[in-house]
Parts: sequence; C-alpha cells; structure tokens
Amino acid sequence: MNTKTITRTLTLLCFIFSTYFLSAQIVISELSYNPCTPALGQGDDGDCEFMEIHNQGASTVDISGYNFDDPTFTFPAGTMIAADEYILIVINATNYPTCGYTTPGATQIFEWTGGVLGNGGESVNLFDASATLVDAFTYDDGACGADGDCNSLQYTGTGDNMDCTTGNWIAATPTPGAANNTAPTCAITNVFINNVMCTGADLTFDVNYTAANGSGTYEVVDNGTSTVLASGATSPITVTIVGNTSTTAFDVVVWDQVDNTCVSDPETVNPLDCSVVPACPTPGDLIITEIMHTPAAVGSEGEYVEIYNTTAAPIDLQNYVLKDDGGNTHTIALSVVVPAMGYAVLGADANMATNGGYTADYQYSSFFLSATDEVVLECTGTVIDSVDYGTALGFPAATGASISLDPNFYNQTDNDNGANWCVSSTTTGLSGGDLGTPGNVNVCNAATCPGVGDLVINEIMQNPDMVGDNVGEWFEIYNPTGAAIDMFGFTIRDNGANAFTVTSSVVVPAGGYAVFGKDANSATNGGYTPDFVYSTGMDLSNGDDEIILECGGVIIDSVYWDGGPNYPDPTGASMSLNPATADASSNDTGSNWCEATSAMSGGDLGTPGAANDACGTVCPPDYAGANQLIGTETATADYETDGIIESIQLIDATAIVDYDSAIEINLLPGFETVLGAMFHAFIDGCAGAAVIDDNPNAAKQQNDTTIEEENSEKE
Repeated sequence: MNTKTITRTLTLLCFIFSTYFLSAQIVISELSYNPCTPALGQGDDGDCEFMEIHNQGASTVDISGYNFDDPTFTFPAGTMIAADEYILIVINATNYPTCGYTTPGATQIFEWTGGVLGNGGESVNLFDASATLVDAFTYDDGACGADGDCNSLQYTGTGDNMDCTTGNWIAATPTPGAANNTAPTCAITNVFINNVMCTGADLTFDVNYTAANGSGTYEVVDNGTSTVLASGATSPITVTIVGNTSTTAFDVVVWDQVDNTCVSDPETVNPLDCSVVPACPTPGDLIITEIMHTPAAVGSEGEYVEIYNTTAAPIDLQNYVLKDDGGNTHTIALSVVVPAMGYAVLGADANMATNGGYTADYQYSSFFLSATDEVVLECTGTVIDSVDYGTALGFPAATGASISLDPNFYNQTDNDNGANWCVSSTTTGLSGGDLGTPGNVNVCNAATCPGVGDLVINEIMQNPDMVGDNVGEWFEIYNPTGAAIDMFGFTIRDNGANAFTVTSSVVVPAGGYAVFGKDANSATNGGYTPDFVYSTGMDLSNGDDEIILECGGVIIDSVYWDGGPNYPDPTGASMSLNPATADASSNDTGSNWCEATSAMSGGDLGTPGAANDACGTVCPPDYAGANQLIGTETATADYETDGIIESIQLIDATAIVDYDSAIEINLLPGFETVLGAMFHAFIDGCAGAAVIDDNPNAAKQQNDTTIEEENSEKE
C-alpha cells in the first residue's frame, strides 16, 4: 500500500468515526405516550404526546435530515442541536402550549407528520440523513409504568437507553426541553415467604419484605410470567391463587408499582399438595366471539377479548394461556368461570372509569392487540380456539368498535372465516362511546350497499398547509343519485394497510355530500366539519395513494392519484373533481381534477361538504355550443309591445337579469317583443353575449297572427 492510499484510508476512517461519534451524542431522552393535562385529564393523547432528543456531547451537531420512522418526522435543513440542548417533537404544535407542561422558552419545537405513540408499547427509532440508526428505544407499558399519573418516560442519562427494562429509564413528572429527573433511590430486601396453605383448590401465602425510599405501593409478581398476583402498601402482602393447578414450585419478586425497575431478588413458593382444577375441555368448547383491538374513545386499556362457552357446563379459565403468534403471552392466574352457554370478558384494564366502560371478568397483562393479529386460547399446550384476523384475511376493519362473530356462526370452524364477522353497531355493555357488546349476545348489521358508482369520491385534502396532516386531512363523498345513501358498514381503505369501517350512520343526501376527516374540531382542524372521524385508521399520502370505497366486498368507487404527473399535487388546497365530471368513471382521469380555489376558515383552500369549485375558465353556461340548451320565454306586459323583435338580434349579455339551466331567462324591460309572443334565447357565456331568436315555427306563427290582429284593429 503506497503513501497516498494510506492517507486516503486514514482520512476516510476519521470521517466515519467522527460521523459515528457525532451521531452517538444524540439520544432519545424522553417520551410522553399517554399524557394528561390539568384541564383535560388523563389520556389527552391527541394534543399532548411528545418525544425529546438530547445532545449529550460537548459539540454542536447538524441534524438536518435526521428522521423518526414511527411517529414519522424529518428534521428540516439547517437544524442544529447544541451541546446539552434538548429538542421536542410534538403531536400538535398548535395545541401544545395548552398541555400544562413547563418548557424553556428557547426550546426548539417541531410537529411530527404522522402516527402516534402507542399506549401499549412501541419501538421508536432515530436515523441520520444517510439512514444509519442513531438511537432506538423500545418501551412496554406493562414494564415501564408511564401510562398514567401524568408521568412521562425519562432516560436517566447513564447506561443503556435502548429499552426501559434495564433500569436506566424512570416514570416521572414530564420535563420537556429540560434535564430529566434522576432515578429515585429504591431498595426492596429481606423477602421471605410464610403461611403457605391450601384451602380446597386455593393456594394462599404471605410475602414479607423491607422497602426503602420507594413509592409506597408494591406488587407481588410471578417471576416467570410477570403476572401481578397481589399488591399492597405494607408488609406482608397476602397472595391468594384461586384454583391452583400445579404443585410445582415457582418464584415471585416484589417490585415498586410506580417504578417497577426497583425489584427484589426472587423468592421461591412451594404450593404443597393443593388440589388442581379439572382437565382441559375439548377444542371448540370455548370459542372467541368478539375482539376490541382498536378502541377510539380510550387508549389500549380499552382492548378486550370475549370468550363464549358452547357447552352446558361452566368452565374455569385459570392457568389457560392467552397469546398470539408474535410472542405476546399471558397466563390467566386467577379463577375465571365462563358460565354454560355464557361469556367471559378478558380485558387490558378492569377499571370501568378508564377502559371505555366494559366489565372485565379478568385483567390480563403482557398481551396486546393490533388491527391485524391473532388471538389464541390454550390449555396445557392444547389450542382450544384461535382466530387470525385482519382485512387481508377478509375480516372487517374497525376503529372505535369491536369486531363481532355473527351469532349464527358460534362454532370453532366458522369463527375462522372473516365473512362471519361484522363491526359492532351497538353499545350493549359499553358506556365510553365505542361500539361493542362485551359479555352480551353480538349484533351484526350488514350494510345496505348501493350500486357501483352511486357514490363518488369528489374532493381530497391530502396535504393541508395551515394545520398538520394528523388533523387537517379529509376527503369528500358525493351522491349523484336521487335517493339518500347510508354508508354505515362501508369499508374505506387504500391498497396498503390503511383501512377503517364506518361504524355509525353516515347519510349522504341525494345530490349531497359527506365529509370524512382526521379530527372533529373545526376550530383546530383547518375549518371543516366531518360527518365521520376516522382518526388513525387512514393516512393520505402527499404523493401517490388511493381511496377505495367498499361495501359488502364490492368496490363502489375508487381514486388512485399519482402526486403530479396526471393528478394535481397541491399543498394547502384540496384536490377537487370538476363538477362537470362528477361521476365514478370520470374521477379516474387526472385531468378532471384541479386545485380548489375557495378559502376555508383555517386558511387552506377547499369546499368540504359543498359543491366543488369549477376547474379551468369559469364561464356562464354555454347555450350555443355542442351542449346547447334552449330557454323558451313568453313575453309579458313587462316588455314593450310596439313591434316584433328582429329575427336574430345580438344583445349585450349585461341585459340578462338571470338564467338557471335555460329554464327561465328574464330580460330587462325595453326589448321589442310582441305581447304573448314566444321566443328562444341562446347564451354564449364566455363570449359575453346573448342571442334572442324568435321561434321559426309555432312562436313565429303566433307572432304573425298577433301582428295581423293589430293591423286589422288599426284599419
């Protein structure tokens, strides 16, 4: 290797290492994923979620092009972060000041472009401009403990910050834009087990411990499954396991309920010879009949799974396993009896004040539902029932409503078929605003589908400018038919993973419109009033994307736009279908769309819920062209009667008082007509002229007759 080669190699290595160490200075330092505000209370995710990054190095770093993948955001060109500086990325920059946080005035604040921080857990990744991973953080709501009490998750600044289970993250009062709180001193020692006893099939024991400088609330947890067995504020904590199924020893730990990284060493429990519950039932004796995977009125605490007992005898679910195919698993630690021909509801939260209003027979942990997922119920390794669901598998999409198995198909085979499921349309057993029937007979109402083309995608605001996409996106549906159409039960989707189901009545009037939007508040969403809010179920791409209206598996209308080559590519204006081509065929052609020109109250341009702006040159109707329309008018006493109008007389268009689709044309007084005569009017709007032409047939004959009569009277 020659000297030049060595020099170039060393220069390249210096550049690589300097770039790496600059990136390593930047860390994800704080997340508020389920915040609360003094004014709005717990769970105001829509306005007050935030992420914070920190430059923990000694030099300024140019972070232009650095980006998060979920939620999505890219730092603009010229963004610099000084040594020890904090930068915030928030869900709603407009409303952030109302959240009650104390934020230094010099803090740089940006608004992310899409997504939310999941209440149940998420992986947040930060990349530099060359797509190299700078930092990553994974949190799990069950283990991290910032889902409530107005806390955020905060990196303590020492050790591995990659996940919150390492003890280097704490849940504490938010400090956006400023140094984080320090980890509290906590120690739980001297754990021992006594008073172990069996009463029938129940196992009871006391857990003794000593705690120093903790929160004052502690939990006894099965160290193998992370299941919380009992909680208390003082030692000992008594644990009762109803219907214990095993005499095998197991370990428990005590941890601080608020900061569960403060945990004791494990201690072994010996169950002795307690009785065990009966053997597992036959597969299909229990079936999964309802799944609430995406609640809207509350966060992930609103998730639940309903189990139905198809047999004539009660079945206890204790020690059954609830899981999916991706590693989420929970062992049911307590007795949960499913009555004969009855239901049990297993939920993420047993508190009706925070879970959306359902009664949970059991609260699980370490198990999370998503829009496409699996629910498996297993007993000692045997699958009793399972459901793999998702729109790609034929199941309905649902946000703010559960998916429900039709009661006509309550068996283990039929609940595998997505066509036998529907979006819940009632609130039996729920009081928080979402739709579902937990613990009750399901109700499936099929949508009444119109014909193909009876609804038209008419206007799309995919890239608002005055407000964020997360509140300002909307699209409009037009009904060109003569009868109202209810869109309840429709699925609206793109060709990817975005989809939602219309879970309430949305009536599109005959000749009228319905608006679907991301946010209900017209004061902050840019100035539109949605007929249905789809929230996180759909995101409209600023480039190419699709909107597909589907009812009963049939596509009623669709629009595939391309972000510029053929369709408009507006910023701060809707993409508007020409009113002259408002049908489900013409809206497939990009040249029939244009940018809206009418202003909304928020400053962007669009006509949500009203007739679209005309595309191209705006002229009055052209009654003399290929689409000629003729208005027939009878002269009245309002007009002069001293002679007949010339056969073809060109007049100034300003003489036209009004005209509406050639049904009525009024002329200013002064035109020469014969009382009672008939004439035709042609209007060439863009030429700025009107032509009055007497009828060469019946009207002309009537004119001649009138003249003859007048002449006779004069003689």
